[in-house]
Amino acid sequence: MAKNILLILGHPSENSFCKALLDAYQDGAERAGANCKTIYVSQLDFNVSLSQYQILKDIVFGYVGFDPIRFSTFGFMRKSTDRQRVTWLKKVRQPGRLFK
Repeated sequence: MAKNILLILGHPSENSFCKALLDAYQDGAERAGANCKTIYVSQLDFNVSLSQYQILKDIVFGYVGFDPIRFSTFGFMRKSTDRQRVTWLKKVRQPGRLFK
């Protein structure tokens, strides 16, 4: 049975490196046969700050039964090098491929 994966883009711009990371993960997951759905926080009617991971995990996702719940965070884009960004893209593509 294919895995269902909910991807959440928290960056306010859909034209960002964060979106590229999401796309890389989604590519790996879909190649492994997973079904992916994306929520763009910028299109929602509320603000979620990075400090609210635990609230999202325990109260929102945990309550409705999402399991497992994982977050991926990376360093500051403005200070990163092209090499770091390529490495990050490869890193997120790999877990996506594990869903079978």
